[in-house]
Amino acid sequence: MKVRCPSCGAVMSLDVLIAHDDAREALIALTGISDDLFKAVLRYLTLFRPAEKDLSFNRVSKLVGEIAPMIREGEIVRN
Repeated sequence: MKVRCPSCGAVMSLDVLIAHDDAREALIALTGISDDLFKAVLRYLTLFRPAEKDLSFNRVSKLVGEIAPMIREGEIVRN
């Protein structure tokens, strides 16, 4: 199944995205958080995007892995 990015229009296979270990781990780590928090994480990730190239799934996975425990802890405290 192909999906299109609403921001840049790039087309990617959803199957490939989910099959990619780092991409899948990042998606799983962010599953179940609020929409507002998810949007904040996306804005946070843009801080690490290199000026001349794209942010790799490997880097995204590492960054999300670093903040996921804080996100989960914050979500638990708020509830």
